[in-house]
Amino acid sequence: MSQTPQPAGATPARRRIDPLLAAIVAGAVLLIVIGLVAIPLVSRRAPTLAPETTPEGVVQRFYQAAYAEDYAAAQAYLAAESRAQLSLLDLQQQLGGQLQQSQMRVTGATVSGAAATVQVTLTHVQPGGLFGSNEWNEQRDVLLSREGDAWKIVGGPFYLPIPAKPV
Repeated sequence: MSQTPQPAGATPARRRIDPLLAAIVAGAVLLIVIGLVAIPLVSRRAPTLAPETTPEGVVQRFYQAAYAEDYAAAQAYLAAESRAQLSLLDLQQQLGGQLQQSQMRVTGATVSGAAATVQVTLTHVQPGGLFGSNEWNEQRDVLLSREGDAWKIVGGPFYLPIPAKPV
């Protein structure tokens, strides 16, 4: 292969980039960036809450307060007996680690007189490497009872200490 000699002081010819190809590449990059920005925004949208007068609404607000790290507000949704057995610090220690990188959704509810059970699914996401993340679901039953006109949580998302047996 021989190259034709260029006159002294001449600059080599530049390759031109096809404008159509450049537009396609720029459009693809723009779509990828928009997708990456939209994913966190869509996953963080506020859920529709059931009325606070329903067991589902109480459970949703309990978790909403716990996700916001407002454990005093979360504790207010507990039954009086559960609040007496579970300190604010205990509630924070039990829930804090569980709720990191997770999302809760109510999947069902059963009401029987003054007792109710709300089924929830906690979806845990552990950020991964190049090929995605590790995701798993955990099913929980949250138990509630009526205290006056309000539903209160008696068990499920936390563990109560076992009472000491009288000697």
